[in-house]
Parts: sequence; structure tokens; C-alpha cells
Amino acid sequence: MLATSASSQSFSLDNTFGNQGVITSVDASDVYFIDFDDNGNIIAIASKIGSQPSDYHYLSIIKTDANGVVMETFGNEGVMILTDYANARIYSSQITNENKILVFGYFSETYFGDSQAMFMQFAENGNLDESFGNNGKIIINTALNDDVYANCASFGSSDFLLVGKRNHLDFSEVKCYISKYNYDGNLDESFGQEGNAYLTDNATYRIVPLSIYVLDDQSVLVAEFNEFKGDGNYELALCKLDQNGNLVTDFANNGVWLMDIVQDFNLDYEYFNKIIENNGDIIVSGKGKEGKLFLSKFSTTGVIDTNFGENGFYYSEIQGYTEFNPVLINWESYIIGNHDRIISVNENGISDNNLFTFEDIIYHDMKMQGKNKIIVGGFYNDNFVITRLNANSKSGEDPASLEKNQLNTLSIYPNPAKDNLYFNEETQAEIIDIQGRVLYKTTEAVKSVNISNLKSGIYFIKTDNKIQKFVKE
Repeated sequence: MLATSASSQSFSLDNTFGNQGVITSVDASDVYFIDFDDNGNIIAIASKIGSQPSDYHYLSIIKTDANGVVMETFGNEGVMILTDYANARIYSSQITNENKILVFGYFSETYFGDSQAMFMQFAENGNLDESFGNNGKIIINTALNDDVYANCASFGSSDFLLVGKRNHLDFSEVKCYISKYNYDGNLDESFGQEGNAYLTDNATYRIVPLSIYVLDDQSVLVAEFNEFKGDGNYELALCKLDQNGNLVTDFANNGVWLMDIVQDFNLDYEYFNKIIENNGDIIVSGKGKEGKLFLSKFSTTGVIDTNFGENGFYYSEIQGYTEFNPVLINWESYIIGNHDRIISVNENGISDNNLFTFEDIIYHDMKMQGKNKIIVGGFYNDNFVITRLNANSKSGEDPASLEKNQLNTLSIYPNPAKDNLYFNEETQAEIIDIQGRVLYKTTEAVKSVNISNLKSGIYFIKTDNKIQKFVKE
């Protein structure tokens, strides 16, 4: 039996999920990314590795319902394995506005062959979506020495592809930039300079675009580090672009925020690797010495919140080597982790000393499933694993009892709803998506909220620390 341990009661294994809290009986080897479709089903982007590492490293996608039951109508009995490419290395994924599965990575037909940077899109049944790009694929043209990072995003109802590139053929000519592609794979030449937004002033900064995030106001945040500092060291870097690829000059210092924290926190190196937005704040995670984590908090205008943690930073002694370190929001707390541990940080940037340690799981991604539930994906004894944790609310209530209490609270109608959601009494409310992100918050007590701009799918309405589920048609 898979065993876990915790130093407190803040996190616990949810035995109602899968088989006693875990899914392991799937023909896959590892989970890279976790996401949810509009119906609340779990999509796991994974790999299938041969008995010898160089045999093959296939892309695999698994689909389960919200409670971890494998959906056998997807792919081959719940699993899609793409055998066209012997070596597939996946770096990002997203569920699109049309509920399709988009992945980005490097693919090569033979294990040691030349690889291509490529987007692939799959339909809801796991088949390659041949209406996307060229028979389901878009190849990103790259030079031999390009590092490529990518993200799928949307402005309004239009999906598009954002690709970060760092070309280092000659260090004196290194270029860092974001390219925007339309959903048909053509470069959007209205963005930046003929489709490319360059992240340098050629004097004081050149920002490597590891993390790309589209904010609610449709501007684009880019983060990792500034490699143009001038003394051979790097420093943290964050910049903001508008929809046209121009720097937003009222953000930080003419669109760019830079800071060196190596000395402040005794780090060997420093870089940002994950961005989220929460209720008007920007939360960015990063890594330092020996893979240890830190969090920082900014306003949307690029001002660091010096009341958060220590002068704007929370620094953790947890170390590990997960490439991207997820940041989750559960009520007013942040949940972060690395490798085999998860910790909770209060909204003021101070640890609440709640720690959960997996004894056997190494995880790569985690997502909130509504509130108080965390889906975690990774590997266990070299095999695929997804598990679910309970995460207590800020008030300390047990998640199961909290959900039970919700049944007798405020009434919402109609459900499903298309344009407006009504309440049986005036209340302040928050609308939360399936990943726990606050999408809308009332400033006063109301008897209805307009939901016409939401995509179809499952959402939650929060009132007075109680949550109810509703469906947007």
C-alpha cells in the first residue's frame, strides 16, 4: 500500500479518490502535468518509458473522472499513447477554450534523433485533432541553439500560442523574445516586431522567458532571470507586455522589475519559474540554492509587497528538483512544494508550519480541485501515480464536514445557468474555477451575479466560507 506521512492535520490522503486515495494501475510511467476539462474530469499529461530508458519515451495522456475513475471511452481504455515519436519531452499543456488538450514539447522519431519543438492538440476522446495546424501538429521553427518555452493562452474567446525563445548561437548575439502564433500556427505579425516581442534594452536587461502568464486584463507577464546584469551573475526578472507585445510602462520600472536576492537569502543562483494571479495580486515562485523554494508577491503594477514574508519574499528550506514549482491557493493560504513535500504559507508570507511528506511519491504537478482538494501527479516506484489530498480550510474545518454543511446554506438558481446566477438572499460572493482561482468577487451584498462571460463548465460559488457547485451552460 502506498504510504504517506504528515506532520500535522492540515493535509491528509483522501481515501475516497481512486483506489484508497491513489491511481497507479495505468499503463504509464510518470505524470508531468495535471489539468481539468470543463466537465471537471482530470487530464494527466504523462510518459510511457521502455524497460531501458533509451528504448522509448512516449507521450501518454490519461483521463479520469473527478474521483479518479479511469474513463475508458478516452483513448484505449482511458489511456492515449502516441508511438509516432520515440522520444517526447513535454514542457507545457493546457485545456483550450474548446475543451481540447494542447501539449508542447520536443519530439524526435528515434530516441537519439534530431528533435523538433512542436504543439500537438488532441480531441476530447484522445484522438489527434486533425483540424489543428497540420494534421494536429504545429512545428515551431527553431535554430540549432534555441531554447524554447511555450504557453497556450487566450484573449477573450480566441486561443493562441505564446512561445518564449532564447537563441544563443553566439553569446554576443543572444536574443530573448516572445513570439505569438495564431491558432493555425501562423506568426501573428501584429504582435511586437513582426510577431516577436524582444525582452531586452541591449544595455541593462535581457530576460529569459521561462514562465509566461496571461493576466485577467489580458496583459502578459514574463519571468525568469536577467542574464545581462554585467557581473557574470543573474538576477530575478519580471516584465509585463500588453496585448500587442509592447512593454506596459506603468508596471515597475518602465515595464521591467529586476532584483538580486542572492546575498539576502544565501543563494547560489536565483530564478522565477511560476506565475499566478489571485484577486489583484501577482504571486511568483522561484528557486535558489540546492533547489530551495521562495515566493514573492506583487501588485499588478509591479510593486513588490514588502509586508509579505521578509521584504516581499517567503523563503523555504524545502529543496528538490521539480522543474516547475506549482503555487496553489486554498482560501487565504498559498500551497507550494517541491519533489516530495507540500507546505502551506499564510497570506502574509509566513509559514503556518503545516507540512505533508510523501514517503514514496515524487511529484511534478499539483492542482486545486475546487477548494480543500489537491490533485497531485508524479511517479511511484517508477510508475504513474495520481493522488488526492484533503486540505483543511483556513477556519480549520474538516473538508468533508464543510461540504456536508454546504448543503443547507444559501440557495442558488438556476443550476445549470447561462447568463445570471441568482441567490435566495443578498450575499457577498466569489466565483471560483475548478482550479481554485478566484474569477470574480462582489464588493457588496447582491442577489445575483452575471456569468455570461464564463466558459461552459463547472464552477463554485463561495459565500461566508461555504461553497456550492454550479454549472455554466
